[in-house]
Amino acid sequence: MRMTDIAANLIKGLGKVPERAERFYLESFAVDVLIFEDRPFKGANSLVTVGVSKLDDRQAELVVVYDPESLNKDTDLSGFTMTYLQHYFLNSKATYGDLFIRSQSVLNGYDFSGVYITSPSYFPDDALLETDGLKFLWLVLLHEKEVEYACDKGVLKLEELLEDMDPDLSDFRRPSMI
Repeated sequence: MRMTDIAANLIKGLGKVPERAERFYLESFAVDVLIFEDRPFKGANSLVTVGVSKLDDRQAELVVVYDPESLNKDTDLSGFTMTYLQHYFLNSKATYGDLFIRSQSVLNGYDFSGVYITSPSYFPDDALLETDGLKFLWLVLLHEKEVEYACDKGVLKLEELLEDMDPDLSDFRRPSMI
């Protein structure tokens, strides 16, 4: 699927054009980062990559959902996403249920030490059209205790905890569930 087709499907599925777009170059390919305000719901924005799926055998684009009010003024989510791509995604076949762990914060200024990949459940079923094998991978930031829980109990238990506690994962100031 071409980058323009992916972007057109996003605009159609989310019902609006992105408010901002940036292009990054990683190795030999381009990645666009699109920012959609008030999507998937009012008060939450979505950062969605377009171009990652052009990598050999990685039919995926990345999604970060965030409350802009919970961001520090110097937080660079696009930079975080590109760093994640360079240091983890390009070296691994990331998919639903994967956990990326660091000994230090994964995002400067926040107490998150892990990234969990799941299906972007905050979106309506038809918003992120998964066609031609393309998947959207939601990068959920986890606190250290949540990462430990996932490592000890497994990611299925983490999913159950997320469903039971239903924290606002777009709020980067949210307390740990553990």
